[in-house]
Amino acid sequence: MWIPKLLAVVQILVTATAEIISLTDFVSYRHTLVAQHNHYRKKMPATKMREMVWDDGLSNAAETWSVPCKYGVFDEDLGQNMYYETNKNHSKEMMKSAVKSWKYEAEDVINPKGMCKEDCAKAQMLWENTTSVGCAVRECPSLDLGSGKVVTHATFLVCLYWPKVKKDLKKMFTRGEQCSDCDEGFVCKNELCSRKTNITFPYREELAKKLKYPPHFHHQFSKEMMSDEGKRPRRQLENGGSLTDTEEFYVLSAHNTMRRRTEKPELKWSNYLAKWANYVIRCNVEYPGPRSAYTNFGKMKVESRREDSRRHFYRRRYTTRRPIYQVVFEWGNEGYDVDQELATGCRTPFDREQCNHNTNIMVNDIADIGCAALDCQDAKQLTCIYK
Repeated sequence: MWIPKLLAVVQILVTATAEIISLTDFVSYRHTLVAQHNHYRKKMPATKMREMVWDDGLSNAAETWSVPCKYGVFDEDLGQNMYYETNKNHSKEMMKSAVKSWKYEAEDVINPKGMCKEDCAKAQMLWENTTSVGCAVRECPSLDLGSGKVVTHATFLVCLYWPKVKKDLKKMFTRGEQCSDCDEGFVCKNELCSRKTNITFPYREELAKKLKYPPHFHHQFSKEMMSDEGKRPRRQLENGGSLTDTEEFYVLSAHNTMRRRTEKPELKWSNYLAKWANYVIRCNVEYPGPRSAYTNFGKMKVESRREDSRRHFYRRRYTTRRPIYQVVFEWGNEGYDVDQELATGCRTPFDREQCNHNTNIMVNDIADIGCAALDCQDAKQLTCIYK
């Protein structure tokens, strides 16, 4: 079933009563989903049908907006398809069945000349200009399909697309010899127009601006059905960064103190990157920032102890928390050995190079930083993005 909208590594978070789908499994699903989309796209008699590629930003968005386990129209900026099965089957065959069903729905909209017989948005996956897709899978104890219909124990698949089909679009593709008239910057490859170089997709900044907080239904979603990952503080989601002003000052100062030691230019705080960090941060999964940015992940353990009163009438719990900026100095102690084993991860643009946290901080041509922190059960998570 298609629903044409929704608002921004791989991520799968599930409700408290659901099973987590392993990241290893989803990596293979990701390949299957992209391959199936392109399989059907290259069958269209289109002169400039573009190759579709995977996008982590769209995948992150699909995961977040699937939290309530509910079909619906939430946003106008991204194309969307949704699919579910009730046999707890999140296999490659389910992914193939989903894309095949979306293909049939798209073909019902398009006439032999590539024109739309009705709303073109229903054929998003076969539009010649669709370039990127990102998906998420969630096990839903209860999936709301709308109009009072609910199914239980459903595997819920959401795929988002960029760019979205325009409302006034009448033509899905130019009919002719396949791959015979690719746009500038594209080259014919496997019967599809493939982009010559990696790019930073232009929707990223607009998407980040909109992701200050999830929609109202996310906050209202019942606590009984939410996982620990879903119970993120409302303040943290609404701010342009979850650090306090004091924490922000010291985290930035710690970075610049280290960079000054090697005569690197000081970094400036970026609310845009802070919003990205605040959006992707999780306790147990390391989601990166924009694909063209550097990302550091860190954890600061929280030490706690119980102390009895003299007469044993009650117990008090004492929590010892170090300043979060100390994590930054620990990153600096890693030096420049990128082969060492790290307790938490780091990412470089497009994952082209190995890294440790310190090498990311010391990159010459970065100028901006944005960070977020998240209180977890026994630690505080810190995510910093650099660009």
